[in-house]
Amino acid sequence: MIVKIIIEGVLLGALLVLFCAVGIRKGAVNMVFLYHADVQDRCVQNGLITRERIWQNRKIFKGLGVPLYFTFVLVSVYAVNGARGFWPGFWQLFAILSILNLIDRLLIDEYWVGRTKAWGKEYASYNKPLCEANARAEGVRNTSFRQGDALHLDFPDETFNAVVSNYVYHNIPSRDRQAILLETLRVLKKGGTFALHDIFSRAKYGDMESFVQKLRAMGYERVELIDTTQNLFMSPSEAKWMALSGSALLVGKK
Repeated sequence: MIVKIIIEGVLLGALLVLFCAVGIRKGAVNMVFLYHADVQDRCVQNGLITRERIWQNRKIFKGLGVPLYFTFVLVSVYAVNGARGFWPGFWQLFAILSILNLIDRLLIDEYWVGRTKAWGKEYASYNKPLCEANARAEGVRNTSFRQGDALHLDFPDETFNAVVSNYVYHNIPSRDRQAILLETLRVLKKGGTFALHDIFSRAKYGDMESFVQKLRAMGYERVELIDTTQNLFMSPSEAKWMALSGSALLVGKK
């Protein structure tokens, strides 16, 4: 029975992968209906998709995807496995959906979205027009964009008055992301401030509390690692379903 449930969970996960593959075949933005309204608004403002298209994709998902998932699970538990009663059916449903959740988090979110180019190439290939379109959407005029390497920034020491980053570095393949942070801080002027937001989990960055102490020992002031998953930028539940657990804001002054 356990082997059968594992197989059913894997098959349901394969169904989710197939649904995502179909959804992004003409661009990952077609799956934006799964994200918050502000993300959808940004995509519409940048001309990446229309509100009508978002509504149509959501309608297809609710009309086809959701019923298909429920039908698969109920048929597996009660018709194939022969569960009788509430509790036998409940634990089987729980097990199958737990396997689906693992596939969603590890295979789709962590690997497919986070480590491949299938869902977008913005981090892997420089897109100056897109950057400029984002700036116009935000009403920012006094800015310029240059292609660079976050591992080796092409700027002298102490070039900028402030450095900021939002959910970028965890996408950069590296065995030492703390070194990327130090490279960013290298170009910050003495007295300048920094605000770096990312998924600072131990798996991605190692011991960040020790890194904070290291910065303080190096002379950095007011260094803090602020958890942003406790209703600062998102709720704990949002952090889990968006695979953003460990998100924090590293701030301070050089």
